[in-house]
Amino acid sequence: MALLEVDDVGVRFGGVIALDGLTFNVTEGSICALIGPNGAGKTTFIDAVTGFVPSTGRDYELKQNIFRDDRRDVLASTRAALDYMQKLYAMFGDWQLALAAYNWGEGSVQKAVARNQKAGLPTDYASLRMPAETQWYLPKLQAVKNIISRPGDFGLQLPPLYNHPYFLSVPIEHDMDVAIAAKIAGMPLDEFQNLNPQMNRPVILAAGTKGKRYALPHAKVMIHQPFGGIWGQTEDIAIQAQEILKTKKTLSDLLAKLTGQPPERIAEDQERDHYFDAHEAKAYGLVDEVLEEQDKAKKEAIATQQETKSR
Repeated sequence: MALLEVDDVGVRFGGVIALDGLTFNVTEGSICALIGPNGAGKTTFIDAVTGFVPSTGRDYELKQNIFRDDRRDVLASTRAALDYMQKLYAMFGDWQLALAAYNWGEGSVQKAVARNQKAGLPTDYASLRMPAETQWYLPKLQAVKNIISRPGDFGLQLPPLYNHPYFLSVPIEHDMDVAIAAKIAGMPLDEFQNLNPQMNRPVILAAGTKGKRYALPHAKVMIHQPFGGIWGQTEDIAIQAQEILKTKKTLSDLLAKLTGQPPERIAEDQERDHYFDAHEAKAYGLVDEVLEEQDKAKKEAIATQQETKSR
């Protein structure tokens, strides 16, 4: 990951989270733990990642499939992380506890707070009993902020961070090989891959992009509710049933968002297998174009040109 991107994350966190009044003994060792040598033998920050597990990533609309994992997308993951932090702040009313929950989990922090309340103890970040990783999570973020704000105090010299975009986002119109995309962008392949770490394969797919969803003339499209084989003890069956219902809601929300259909109609159409032909799928909003229509228009245009030439 490029140094500027890590700096940018540090600046974002430093600007969003108020750490004034919190006292930690942030030693030089804890600061150096955030720094490591890069391939050129110089000193740089380690990669900035959201640390989202797959289920949390899906909750925040981060695509994950064989071709891409948006949990590593610089822009998408930053947006998701900030959205999640806002949710955690609304839950705990404290940025420090929100950060602890980001690292340790919402339920773990809630239990720790409840345990201290029951014992009549303070419930602030420094007073909770938590794993060492979470205990040092906030001090390390503070260390990053300190390094970026005052690099000279730690014997470091950071490259200048100019006030302009470091990269531009380009919408994908067609499937494209990553190497070709890098060539068109006039960038070395390794730099292009560093800026697009979400790509799991050497190809960028436009499939599913609104405006680029096509169907063949005799294609059939079906929507249905999720299903699964359920067995085991009563508790296991209840857990699996709840997971299926959660998946159904996720699918319904996605279909409503991508087709423009009201959620009530999506829910009704999902009750049983619902088939569409290509034109019905287009009218419903599942696809954007039926390829037969484009072929017909091309043939008519060619026929018109030929007729004009013959005259």
